[in-house]
Amino acid sequence: MTRTPLTNEPPLLEIARALRLVEDARAIRKGPGDWQRADHDEIAASLLEDAALLALDVAIDTGDPRLLEAALELAEDADGDGFWEDDFARAAEQLLPHVAAITNAIRDCARSPSDSLRESTAKALGPRALRSMKGQGDEHDAEAAQIVFALAKDEVGAVRKSARDALGGIAPPAWAALFPRDPLASRPAAEAAALRGPLDRAAELLEEQDMRDAEPLARAVAELPDDLAMPILDRFLRIPYGLHAKGAGALLERWVTGDADRARLFAWLEEIPEGSRDEDGERIGALLARRSDEDRVALGLRLAPLLFRFGERVDRAERGSIYSLKAAEGALTGAWPDSADPTPLLELRLGAPLAEAGAPDPGPRRVDLGVHALERIALAPRASFEAIVEPLVAAFLAGFPGRWARIADSTSRRLLEVSHPRLRAHAETQLREGSAANEIGWALRYLVGGGHDPTIDPEPAALLATAAQDPRLRAAIIEEHHLSEVARELLRAQLADGALSPREAIVLARSIAVASEEDLTEAEWAALAAAREQAALKDRAAAVYVLAYREEWTEADQAFAERMAGEHGGDERVASLMSLGFYQRPAPERVPLLERLLTHRHDRETREEIRDAIEMCRDGRRLL
Repeated sequence: MTRTPLTNEPPLLEIARALRLVEDARAIRKGPGDWQRADHDEIAASLLEDAALLALDVAIDTGDPRLLEAALELAEDADGDGFWEDDFARAAEQLLPHVAAITNAIRDCARSPSDSLRESTAKALGPRALRSMKGQGDEHDAEAAQIVFALAKDEVGAVRKSARDALGGIAPPAWAALFPRDPLASRPAAEAAALRGPLDRAAELLEEQDMRDAEPLARAVAELPDDLAMPILDRFLRIPYGLHAKGAGALLERWVTGDADRARLFAWLEEIPEGSRDEDGERIGALLARRSDEDRVALGLRLAPLLFRFGERVDRAERGSIYSLKAAEGALTGAWPDSADPTPLLELRLGAPLAEAGAPDPGPRRVDLGVHALERIALAPRASFEAIVEPLVAAFLAGFPGRWARIADSTSRRLLEVSHPRLRAHAETQLREGSAANEIGWALRYLVGGGHDPTIDPEPAALLATAAQDPRLRAAIIEEHHLSEVARELLRAQLADGALSPREAIVLARSIAVASEEDLTEAEWAALAAAREQAALKDRAAAVYVLAYREEWTEADQAFAERMAGEHGGDERVASLMSLGFYQRPAPERVPLLERLLTHRHDRETREEIRDAIEMCRDGRRLL
């Protein structure tokens, strides 16, 4: 491809300028300088990208390999060259054929985490590899040949295909990436001849990285015995989006069936490819459910600890960890039999036998996505849940002592669905005597849910309407959106009449306008305006959020919003809720309010939220 040079300067001057910019980028990356840390990181990341891309462009224009090497080093500083992999791949394909020596930059291209860059490296070095194999090259061509032959056995099909295409007639067969030696060499001649065709077809089909139709591969694999099929299936399951190709179900079923000791499943969970979906683990779980209950429980007890490990990886933001966690959760959910006692799973979550869980908790208490996943599975509605109901009820009524506090929230929610005399008695006591809004709210939800007895209780709507007449119970109802929805008509009348406390008015208005997406009446807006002048700051922040959902503002609305942005715009909650509201309900006239928030000091995340809201308001696009 013919390129237009970036400048008309002499090449050496252009190279010098690019190398100087690279050095500047490295220096900026090392320290924060005089600006805030968050701003420094943003500026440094932007400069690193600009310097790397400029270095690549100049490398292409001038053929200077030093700039490719410098760009690769900058990409490592920026936490991976995958950010600009197309640019690196383009540069490598054009530059590497003209570099005399095999430098560290070229070796870095060949072992890059970027599939595109490895693929381009194979293409670029192919002619040199062929020259070496013909005995016409030097030691650098010989190393180029070693690199291309290694890439012909790459994990990624597109890289393997590019390398084998570059090598032409001297390329190793496609199956060489799957087996250390010819797997048919030791078989009888007739059997080997019958298997050679499907083996070659299957191995070559695996090189189609963008696989949309897996049926030809499934047909080829169906002709192979397990010892030949399973390595092919292992590689197929690592193709990005492969499991979503047409006909992939047959391949997945063959893989699960052939994985007798589940070693392959556990290896796959550790390195799930890009493009995996939540249902992939569920599909595997459904196939595992065909096995005996004994096998399924044994497998489940091996899978469960992985949720903790993958949850920790998600917390550390390790690449691909969320896919591993979701797949493991889906597999465990499907594998665990409905008839199996979930006690072992619950004890794993608590870190102690149920009988000892009430003792003081030595800590530390973990809270991550893996922990929540295990809780969901252990407490899931199933026939065997009865085995743990009594210990859960006892822990709930005792206030979740010791390790039980680790699962207090999830257990409280799960028990809302359970009919139990002791829970019923507790709920009735809370309605008569309770003072904490969260405990009263739980009691009301229980009495209109799992604890509702139609033989003696009024209908849920009537029960809540009666409770809403009591200010003590009404406060709890308003705090629970699901309860306030049922008693909505009466509560809205109380809002319009000004009968609610400032917090109740704001919380109910948010439930109506934001959660239920219903319009407030003028009387309700007036009540909200009065309430926000008397409310605590955190509730006034919520009032600004609700105000974003009003189409036409009054002068009082504008004055309130300006006062909040000016006097309290440095409060993270105020800034975050104001940004969220205007992001969801953008309007160009709200931009000055958001820009005023930026005059205050905020953490990086909040500043990004404000900027996103400004951009949305300028575009005038409505999110919801």
